[in-house]
Amino acid sequence: MRAARSILVTGASSGIGRATCLEYARRGASVLAMARTEEKLAGLVREIEKSGGRAVASAGDVGKREDVRAAVELANKNFGGLDTAVANAGFGLYAAVDRITEEDFDAITRTNVKGVLWTLQESLPLLRASRGRFAVVSSILGRASVPWSALYCMTKHALTALADSARLELEKDGVSVTLVGPGLTATDFQRNAPSRLGGVPSPSNVRGWTSEKVALRLIAAVERRRREVYMTFPGRALIWARTRFPALADWGVRKWMRKFEERQKRGGNAAP
Repeated sequence: MRAARSILVTGASSGIGRATCLEYARRGASVLAMARTEEKLAGLVREIEKSGGRAVASAGDVGKREDVRAAVELANKNFGGLDTAVANAGFGLYAAVDRITEEDFDAITRTNVKGVLWTLQESLPLLRASRGRFAVVSSILGRASVPWSALYCMTKHALTALADSARLELEKDGVSVTLVGPGLTATDFQRNAPSRLGGVPSPSNVRGWTSEKVALRLIAAVERRRREVYMTFPGRALIWARTRFPALADWGVRKWMRKFEERQKRGGNAAP
């Protein structure tokens, strides 16, 4: 199956988004990379062009609909259309439920939920024209929640609902919607997540799949127009247990909570 002709990726400056841009470009696709950090985007574009690929950057905030519209228009202007949009932008927050603020709620839902919806709505006319593909980058935590991440999990559960509804609505137009659920991934996501944990510090770094491995699975699922893909054995096991044996899942999470608290007090690493 051919690689998509033109791609829009949000949250493209680092981690999974950056790796997805590089892999699509390696496959011959033209890439529109969107993120807030202009300097990082410029470096990504240079790297793609140095390898013989084609890329354009659009600095903007997915929480601002006008910024998303500008990115889509730039893709259309430079590439003559859009075959695939990957809504990847998002961030995490560590907070106990009694420490979540209204500002936290507004900020994370603006990016993690509104940003995905705006990306879908603004790219949809071009995707309908190309009978293209839309990818919603969610998380294992869109199906199985864990402590100290309730607000983040809420946003990812919302994306599960959005992807399911959109997939059924848009199939008549030939537009596929793929829900992508990465598990633990070795990026700066954990380090960059704000924390309201008080005495329980947030993880400083994590072990997990590389961004490149996640990008490969993401692209394979999107190209095959799969309904959904969830990654890592522990992540899939957590979803399985949460669905079929919730008490067992709770037992496992409680055990992880104790391990997490102990290792964090020692300065170790037991990220969710």
